[in-house]
Amino acid sequence: MIISKFSGRLANNLIQNIGLSLLGEKLNLKVSSYKVNPEILKFNLNLWREGRVLEKKSPLNIYEDKDIDILFEDQFEPKSSFVFKGNFQNGEFLLRNKSKIKKMFRYKKDPAFNSSKLILMIRLADVAHLSPPYDFYKEAIADMQKKLGLSTKIEGYIASDTPNHKMVKKLAKKHNFKIITADATDTLKYAARFKNFILTGGSYHWLAAFLADAKNVIYPEHTYMWHGDIYSHFKWTKKDWKKFAPIRYFLLQNYFWKFDYFILTLRKTKKFFKRIISIY
Repeated sequence: MIISKFSGRLANNLIQNIGLSLLGEKLNLKVSSYKVNPEILKFNLNLWREGRVLEKKSPLNIYEDKDIDILFEDQFEPKSSFVFKGNFQNGEFLLRNKSKIKKMFRYKKDPAFNSSKLILMIRLADVAHLSPPYDFYKEAIADMQKKLGLSTKIEGYIASDTPNHKMVKKLAKKHNFKIITADATDTLKYAARFKNFILTGGSYHWLAAFLADAKNVIYPEHTYMWHGDIYSHFKWTKKDWKKFAPIRYFLLQNYFWKFDYFILTLRKTKKFFKRIISIY
């Protein structure tokens, strides 16, 4: 039996379910449990449910993402149940199993959009200080226009976890793009109908472009990899953003944890004083 350990939110959990299913099928082992909630059920995943149940020997062997290649080797044959507590965020593994993974998603899919439609997926909220600035997206839109042809009239959409953020509104107004207002599940399904993407990064944005089998994808260079390398193995365009915010770029690349801690603490402090002021 493969004992599962889950972390993260929607996209992370979908990828974890998929990885566990592939591993269970490869080893003919039962997966102890999958992550199931109303959001995940909407994707109607076809997951491996069969397999052997091996003895639990203490201490249990624990495997992580760094061990994926070992686990999927032909000669790997576990003698007892083990724990997998990774996220399966390994770009080579996901690309190698692309066709099989896409077939696992059995929800009713609407037709793909035409090649003139573009979606910007902008993650801000808790990671706004890690995301590229406005000028990155502005230039990326110009880059996409060149890819599609200067004569192509782009019909643009923006999906964001913070649709009321000033940057999202500014981009929408500047380029006459429509802001999508839907929950995470419906947004992911909708985004998977596009062929052209400009992304912030993260597993959620990656999964949208992956499910779409996107033709043109522009994503930012990572200053700090908070997830596995799930981008570089795909034929997508990595775009530098250092020139747009050199100081922040430097801090993220060299002092990530200190900078991240400082910003998050500052936000909490501001919220605290706002509550105090509102009381009085």
